[in-house]
Amino acid sequence: MRIKEFYIADARESPGTVYRVQDGREHIYYRRPRGNIYSIAFSQDGTLHFVDANDTKIFQVIDSRERVIHTHHTYVRDIAFDENDTLYFSEATGAGGDGSIYWMQRGNPALFAEIQLDDVGGYWAGDFAFDTQSALYISTGNRTPASIYKRNRGWEEIHKEERESIKGFSFLACDLLCFTNWRSQVYFLDFASGTKSPAYSNPSRTWLSDVAFEDPIVEEETLYEGTKEYRCDWALWREDGTLFDRWDYTFPDIDEDNEDIRSLIRSIGVPTGMTNVDRVIWERMRTVWAWLKDHILSEDDPNYDAACDYHSSFDRWPSIGELASIFRTYGGFCWGERCTCMCRAQMFATFLYRVGIPRDRIAIAGGRYDETSEHIYVVLRLGCHWYYLDPTSNRSSLGETPENVVGVTDPVVDYVHPHNLTTLPRSVLRKPMLVR
Repeated sequence: MRIKEFYIADARESPGTVYRVQDGREHIYYRRPRGNIYSIAFSQDGTLHFVDANDTKIFQVIDSRERVIHTHHTYVRDIAFDENDTLYFSEATGAGGDGSIYWMQRGNPALFAEIQLDDVGGYWAGDFAFDTQSALYISTGNRTPASIYKRNRGWEEIHKEERESIKGFSFLACDLLCFTNWRSQVYFLDFASGTKSPAYSNPSRTWLSDVAFEDPIVEEETLYEGTKEYRCDWALWREDGTLFDRWDYTFPDIDEDNEDIRSLIRSIGVPTGMTNVDRVIWERMRTVWAWLKDHILSEDDPNYDAACDYHSSFDRWPSIGELASIFRTYGGFCWGERCTCMCRAQMFATFLYRVGIPRDRIAIAGGRYDETSEHIYVVLRLGCHWYYLDPTSNRSSLGETPENVVGVTDPVVDYVHPHNLTTLPRSVLRKPMLVR
């Protein structure tokens, strides 16, 4: 795996500089007039924020000029954003006393978490981050040995380094992060496998204090095409050269409500209140899968051609209201040779969302065949793992527990390395997703 672009700060350098690392080369992204930079973070609109751990201010960079957005009563050690774009910052004294994390509420700080040193090995320098599900993690910082803790009722130690520090860190997925070692290296750390691997090194850097991503482009080896980039919600163009709104094209009016839609959802037969419980999400997905299986029109059904003609009559994919109209009129859905893999994935993902599975748990992915260019399927997140749901194989049955790949078992599809991802409207999945 390789990250084509990320950002680093070296706390020893003065004036402080944020470097953009592209394809392994450093480029100056922002240099201060004076003072150091310890911690960096990007808001969702791409605005750089930073702090000097020996200062009380939080800075924002607009048009290459820094401005203070908050002044704290003591030193600010680190900053981070969660998936809702809320800004957090920390105060800490290493071994000198307990620390705190604050979050900004309408421009004012409020206490978010207290870190008692007895719970985290007796030392915390203020370093923290949120994963892609907004779970809170801290690292012990500029000391060796070093640990990473996750807040889960109490603080759970989930990784330990005996010979290196774990200073600034940032997540690519909920079980994959990059961290700096307070020297000259940046590492990948994969919680799922427990492995650490090099991501970047520069011997001229001596106090690498933080790493951050604005919109990371991640490359990974695929089964059939060598190294490929992960892409998320790429631009979509009409034939006349104008730009489509991707979600108006793929998931138009997905929150629409009318009696036809309510009737369709009642037909599926599950409660529709939103849920984040993995077990409930899995059961609802299985119910939708079975319901869809029972309502696929066979190609010899007298309504088949009419349903397919209506389904394909739009210059975009059908809305939930139009799918409900198809269901009311024809009693089922177009499938078979007249319904592409994208057609099936779009329907399935739409139905999953409308039975109460959160929008950041669902996406449409495109992966490669070994012989043809692309295959489209649905991905569903349970915990830190993504499961591959291929409605092209809807006539098969699902197990009672999750499997790595659900649906097509033919090894020609590289499910694990999708080269693109289409999210639902207003999903928090703004960064490329590692489907692993």
